[in-house]
Amino acid sequence: MNNVINFYTKLLEQYGPDDYRNVDWGSKEWQMIRFIVLSRITDLKNKSILDMGCGTGDLYKFFKENIDKDQLNYTGIDITPNLIKEARKKYPDKEFITADFTDWQPNKKYDVVLASGSLTYKLENHEEWLKNIIKKMFDTSNIAVGFNLLSSYDPGEENHHCLSSEKDTSLYYHARPEEIFSFCKTITPYVTLRHDYLLHDFTIYLYH
Repeated sequence: MNNVINFYTKLLEQYGPDDYRNVDWGSKEWQMIRFIVLSRITDLKNKSILDMGCGTGDLYKFFKENIDKDQLNYTGIDITPNLIKEARKKYPDKEFITADFTDWQPNKKYDVVLASGSLTYKLENHEEWLKNIIKKMFDTSNIAVGFNLLSSYDPGEENHHCLSSEKDTSLYYHARPEEIFSFCKTITPYVTLRHDYLLHDFTIYLYH
């Protein structure tokens, strides 16, 4: 995972703590669209939320602006120490954990576990890793899990690519939505696939 940490540390150094590009988003608009889709997984008021791959806390900022902050029970976790350091500076009232979710042993479950953009950086044996992560996210949740991925149906046009301006597509994993859906159905019968908001992206909801 050192390559992941190095990659995002360099982006943070390049763009600073308040720029959407520090976690490799291609535009603020696309980042917000994904946040909106994830937020529709269920009523998040008074739910405990774990943000897996939280970066500098952009998803929390979105929730804070769209949900009564007194009704937000939010925790963020990320593998990159410098991202967590910046998240703690920006939102000192919330819990941010530096850990690799793969090995992390939570001491409790969360009502909803979310991951936005944190499953796209291509790793060795990525498909096996991804399945293990999805299963662990579900095991860590009480109510629901939501995550987004790049789609294998990406038309490949520059205008539609979702990530950084560098456009090194070899860095990113594009998943077949139907295969991820089928795998999630082995975990729970209650699965929703959304591929209706961006051409290159899809979101999965899993429910208990």
